[in-house]
Amino acid sequence: MPATDTSTQVYKELRKMTEKMAKEYGLNLEIPPKSFKEMKGEFLEIEPKKILVRFPYDARFATPIGVFQGGMLCTALDNTYGPLSYITAKKPCVTTDLSTQFFRSFGPKDEYIEIEAKVIAKSPVMLTMQAEVRNPKKKLIATSTTSMLILQDSMLKRMTSRQEED
Repeated sequence: MPATDTSTQVYKELRKMTEKMAKEYGLNLEIPPKSFKEMKGEFLEIEPKKILVRFPYDARFATPIGVFQGGMLCTALDNTYGPLSYITAKKPCVTTDLSTQFFRSFGPKDEYIEIEAKVIAKSPVMLTMQAEVRNPKKKLIATSTTSMLILQDSMLKRMTSRQEED
């Protein structure tokens, strides 16, 4: 499926959830979040329990020696896990743990990275996912695992009252 079709499909799913959260809980979700837009993420593939996202190299997120900062790579991972968690759980989720192992740097010559994330396990309250980060030559840059809490009705209702206070 071409990336534009994939992006349309992902945004359609996320928009449905946004509308549902607004209707059922009065929550105003910003999807995709500002960080995804700032990093210029692009959805390439979506399947049940799997997503592929591309992020271009951006010197604004580089260390003094010109390689992508590890923390920003973790942000790219979180920006990949987030849409997959929403689509899988059909509710907002929050990261409770994110572990990343780095194997090689991501620099300007790479141009971009692709992150493939998969759902490993899902319970009524938790999601466990793993991801691989690869450069255009398919060389492994990093691996990651995450646990996410699926927000339950009582949590979502409390969030509504917090949004009203702000």
